[in-house]
This record gives sequence, C-alpha cells and structure tokens, in this order.
Amino acid sequence: SSSSTAAASSSSRAGTASGQYTVRVRAHTLAYLYAVCHHTEAANSVANSPILPQLASALKSSALADPVKESVAKVLGMVARQATAIADTVNVTDMFTCVVEALRDNFRNTVLKRRLLAALGELLFYVAAQAEAAAAANDAPRGEDVPAVELPERWRVPSVVYKMIYRCLQKDEDQMVVHYAAKILENVSTLRCEHAQVLAKHETGSLLWTAFCYGKSNAVKRTCLVALARFSAIGSSVFQHVLDSAGVVAVVDVLLDASVGVRQALVNAMLTLFLESPAEVAAQAAVAAALGVDGAGLAEALSKKTDDTARGQSALADCPALVDNLMRKMESSPPVLRAKYYLLLACVCQHNRTNLMHACNGKLLALMEKDDRSPHQLEHADEPRDEEDYLARCGCQLLRVIVHNTPLILHELALGLDVVHGRKHPSPAQVRQLRGSLETMPVVLFTVTSPLTRALVVDPRFLQEFGVVLRQLPGIVQGETNLEDIESDAAFAVKQNTIACAEILAQHAELWLHFDDATLLHFLQSLACVLAVRSAADTRVAVLAMLTQCLAAGLRDSTVFAPVPEHTSPLAVANDDAAAAA
Repeated sequence: SSSSTAAASSSSRAGTASGQYTVRVRAHTLAYLYAVCHHTEAANSVANSPILPQLASALKSSALADPVKESVAKVLGMVARQATAIADTVNVTDMFTCVVEALRDNFRNTVLKRRLLAALGELLFYVAAQAEAAAAANDAPRGEDVPAVELPERWRVPSVVYKMIYRCLQKDEDQMVVHYAAKILENVSTLRCEHAQVLAKHETGSLLWTAFCYGKSNAVKRTCLVALARFSAIGSSVFQHVLDSAGVVAVVDVLLDASVGVRQALVNAMLTLFLESPAEVAAQAAVAAALGVDGAGLAEALSKKTDDTARGQSALADCPALVDNLMRKMESSPPVLRAKYYLLLACVCQHNRTNLMHACNGKLLALMEKDDRSPHQLEHADEPRDEEDYLARCGCQLLRVIVHNTPLILHELALGLDVVHGRKHPSPAQVRQLRGSLETMPVVLFTVTSPLTRALVVDPRFLQEFGVVLRQLPGIVQGETNLEDIESDAAFAVKQNTIACAEILAQHAELWLHFDDATLLHFLQSLACVLAVRSAADTRVAVLAMLTQCLAAGLRDSTVFAPVPEHTSPLAVANDDAAAAA
C-alpha cells in the first residue's frame, strides 16, 4: 500500500513537472515569435506559413490557460500589424471567426478581451487597407486585357466582427476596451474602402457619442470624436443623427471642453455638414449610375441625404450658443484650432447673418486683426510657418463672408427704412423684416471701424446705400417714421449707429475721395439733409463737424476738386446746401 502511494505521488510530480515544462515552452515560443515578428520579413514569413492558422485555432482551445491565449493574441496582432504581403491563399475569414468566438467566450476576462480586440483591429485594418489599394488600382488607367483587382473570398469580413466592435463600445465597458474599439473605428475610417462605408451609419455615430459622454479620459474622448468626424466626412447623416438624438445644445457645449484635441475633433465633425458640396453629391450619383444602381432609388437616397445635411446646417446656424462658445475659446486656442473656428464661423454666418453680429460683439474683428499682424512681427520671416499660413487662409474665407454680407445688411436696412418712411403704424410683415435688419445693423459699424475690413467694405454701392439710410434719419428723429412697434429704443439705436458710421467715414476720407462725382454728391448731400433738420443740438454739431471734415478733405485733394467745374462740383453743391441749412 505504501509503495503504491509513493508511485502515485511520483507520477503526479512527474506530470506536474511535465505540464509546467510545456507551459514554459509555449510561453518562450510565443515570446520569441512576438519579438521576431516586429520585423516585416519575419512577419511575412509567419503570416504565409501554417503557424498563423494554428495560432488562430489555439484561441478557441479550452485546454490553454488565459495567459497563453493572451500571448497568442499578441503574436497574432503583431503579425497582422507588421506583415505587408499576406498570400491570397491564407484564410483570413477563419481567423476573424476564431478571434470573435474567443472574444465572445471570454468577454468577462478584461485582460484577454483587450488582447483579442487589439488583434481583431489589426486584422480588420490590414484587410481594409488591401481593399483600398485594390480600389485605387482599379481606378487607375489600365489596359483592356488587364483584369480588375479583387480581394479573394477568403478575406471577407464577417458581419459579426462589426457587431463585436459595437458591443465593446457600451457605456459600462472597461475604458481601455472602449478606447481600443474606438481606435479600430478611427483607423478604418481613414481608408476609402467598402468597410468604412459599411461602418458609416447611424448606429456607429450613436455608439461613439455615448462612449464619448461616458469616457473618463481625454484620450478616449478624443478618439471617439475623431472617429465620429471621419465617419461624418464619409456620410454626413452620421453626425446629423447625433445632433437629433443628443440635441444641438448638448453637442455645442462640448466646445467648452478644456482639451484641445476634443474641441478640434468636434469642429471637424461640424464642418463636414457644411463643406459637402453639390459637386460631391453629383459625383456620387455618377459613380452609382455607372454601377447600375436603380435611378429612382438613387434619386431618393441623394434627396434624403441633401435634406439631412440642410437640416443639420440650419440646426447649427440657428444655435446662438455655438458662436458664443467659439468666441469664448477663440483667443486661447492654438493657431490650427483657431483657423478651424474661423472656417466654422464663416459657414454659420453665411447661413445666418445674426451670427455675424454675435461674433462681432465677441471681438471677432479685433482677434482677426491680431492674427493678421502677428506673422509680420515674427523675427524669422524666411522660415516656413504652415500653421500661420493655414490660419491666414481660413481667416481670408471668413473675411470674404464678412465683406460679402455687410453691403447686403446695409441694403436690407435701407430698403426696410424706405418702405416704412412716414408711416405711424407699419404692417406686421414690414416690422418683421425691419426687426431683422436692425438686429444686424451693428455689423456695419464694426466693419467700418475695423482697419481690416474698412477698405474692403466701403465702395460706391456702400456709400449710396448709406446715403439712403442718412436721408431717413431726419424722419426717424422727428417721429415721422414710427419704429416703436419694433423696439422701444429702435430709433435711438439707428441714430447712434448711423452717426457713428458717418464719423468713421468722415475721418477716413481716403476711402471715398477717389469715387465718381455722383457717389460723392449723394453721400455729402445726405449729410447736408441731416444737418438741415432741426433736431438735438449735439447731433447737428456732430454732423456739421463731419461735413466740414469731408469738404476740407475734398478741397485739399486736387484730383477731386480741380478737374470738376465749379458750378457742377459735388463739393460746391454740398457746401451750398450746408450754408443754406446753417
């Protein structure tokens, strides 16, 4: 009995030693493979050998301990990451299936789940990159006898792969797992392939936004928003769905986040709604038609996409908090992010001019002047400055929007004041139209005051429109035109803004001295008309000083006064009107 017990104990120790030896051999072998597969040649050799299928099959084995499976997943991910030439005979679909099944069976094992998810992401990215290369090769010119490049059927990505990635993005998931899943989506979204198109849908946007909201680190939040922005560039309805589900205000409030990367990613996503041109939609239609897609279905899909984009643009442009949040973070942002702010402001101001007034109230033009001067104050002027160049280009886009909309604002104001001239009770439609024009009137004053926009805005058309507004001022001051139905202090606001603009124009005669006689005559006679009306003494004194400045500037400029006969000189006519009024 004692001898049999000793024999059994000896056999047990031998079996334990043999098992430990086997575990050590496996661990050393996997560590060796992981080390050598950092080199591309070794990774290619392993990928095209029987080792790779055996590694994938080992993940499903119940006999292997979890630490061994973790090492297997590490090797599998390293091979997929470093390999550049996997043969078409390798069954990548089976490897996808093995990894997904291992993930499903070990979903509660957080450490193993991280390794498996990383390996799954590397495999998916490799297949997506090969699909992009094949599409690029097919788009390139080739001979008639050269067949199209197609990925083998063994490289098909099962739909369960995408479902498993979505499952790893849930709000109660481990943060590192969420980061891995978001990074997989971000990497695939950088490629132009069918896999990115499959993932560019509403469910992806919702899960990424949820993962962002519940993210505990800036790295997780930034990765989620970068992936969301890139999928929005593929399909703008992705971000539109986020706006509908989360709410525009909640999305816009993210711009107050302290992380620069988070804010930049969100601004990129917003810009995808505005920068999708009709030419891109037409190009998509042409491609779909070439592929034989049904015409009615294509037209319906494109129409829905255009409607979603327009709805998203209106939602952002009509949100006052967007411009306020942008202006609060504008000055403290780095040049690249500030340039994107300029571009987004240009888009929302083009859709809604009220945003232009909010931006100007937030000292937008002062910040643009500072950025316009800063490159010239740098000491090393011959060194390349890509950030400053990008900032200058985006600033020019915003400047074009400001210069384009300022005359339109002045024209609508002049037209609205002309319609209600002499009316004690304007109609509701006239009140509604004039209220919008009066809200944006300060933009005219801001642009005339700023040296950055002053010379670009003031032209003959501007002076003529401004002259119309000046001629309406006496009626407003004397009460002939009633603006109380619009606002209680509307008449005072019109008077103050108009007089302030006229003072700026009088102080900078170089802006209008070179214009034709009709323009000068219209502008100066409008000033004389304001002076002729009996109103407050301070107003008349201010207008008289402005008219004197204008006449003195014209008399000093020989190009204005000398070539024109005295009896037809606009300055002489305006001088006579001023003398008669006095």
